[in-house]
Formats: sequence, structure tokens, C-alpha cells
Amino acid sequence: MRRAVVALLVLLIAPPGAAHGHTSTGSLSPAPDVNLIESPPVIRVAFGGRVTAGAGALRVVDAAGHRRAGAARLTGRVLTAPVRGTLGPGRYAYAYVVTSADGHAIRRAVAFSVRSRTPAAKATAVTLSGQRLRLSGAKVGVRTLSLWGGLREGTAEWRHSALDAPLTWTFRAGRARGMLPFPGTYRLTVRARPDGFSERVVSGTVTIAG
Repeated sequence: MRRAVVALLVLLIAPPGAAHGHTSTGSLSPAPDVNLIESPPVIRVAFGGRVTAGAGALRVVDAAGHRRAGAARLTGRVLTAPVRGTLGPGRYAYAYVVTSADGHAIRRAVAFSVRSRTPAAKATAVTLSGQRLRLSGAKVGVRTLSLWGGLREGTAEWRHSALDAPLTWTFRAGRARGMLPFPGTYRLTVRARPDGFSERVVSGTVTIAG
């Protein structure tokens, strides 16, 4: 009986549409943060439900901001875009923007590299809305961001001017890991959940070196 009451309360306080959920991403190729040994011929995103998308729904960019993919094509629940030419050693990102069957926009950026290791860097403090977090290095590559005060859950969204969507990292045991593909200024927004229900949001800018 108690479980039924709790479930009912969750349904009542959840935002519209949350009880039914939104379309999820099934698989990504290249995978997030992977270091490939050769250039991928195509970018592929599979979804767990029906979506709609236009020719510009999937874009690939390099560190110089150049577009490196052709027109996107949606076949069933799979979105693809051919890579233009051969991607040389370096870091890249692709961003997709589609609309789910319930009308919600799905936006995400995914970083990957081709024959490029993460450069060494010293850990540094990042201050967002007066709150200090720890970043494993303020350089491009795969990095780790640590939450403050023993917090364990939440997400980190990194927005860069070259990307149409944010890079999203998920905190596990207080740490989130992902690739920062490009140098420059990122707008970082961290949403931390102290008790699993309430949410604290802090944001600010972070400069990443090449």
C-alpha cells in the first residue's frame, strides 16, 4: 500500500509527459569519447522510438569549425550522415537535433577523436556560481569533473560555439567523465541532486586550452 501511494505521488508531481518518458537514444557510432584508429565513413545515431528529422539534423565539425558531413538521412529510427573526405588525426564532434513522437526536441553533441591521445594537464578548480568543482585538466581531451561536498548525482552540460547541442556528462559517485574536443570557452551548467529529488543548478564559463 505504501509503495502504491509513493508511486501515485511521483505521478502527481512529475512534469507533463514525464510519466510516459521521451524517446531515448539507442546507440551511437562513433561512440562517445572514443579514440578511433581511422576515419569513420559515416555517423550513425539509432533511437528507441520514432523521430522526425531534416537534412541538417546531424552535423560533424572539426576544431576549426568546418562542417565535415553530408546531408543527414533518417531511415526508420536510424539517423545517418556520410563523412566528407577523410578525418585526419584530431578531435571532432557531431551534434544531432531531432523531434520525438511526443513533440519534444532531442539535442545532444558527441565528441570523439582520431589517433589523438589526451595531453597531460594539471588538475584545476572550476568556480560556478560561487561553487568550486575540480576538473582534471583545463586542456582538450578526456577529462573528469568532480562534484562538491560529497554530492554524487547530477549532470554537466558543456556548450561550445561550434556545437549545435551540448556535450552532456553524467555524474556517477560524484564524478563525471567525457571528452572536451575543442579549445576555447565553454558554458558549463551543472545540475546536482543532493537528495535524488531537489536540484541545485550552478553555471559559468570554463576556458579550455588546445
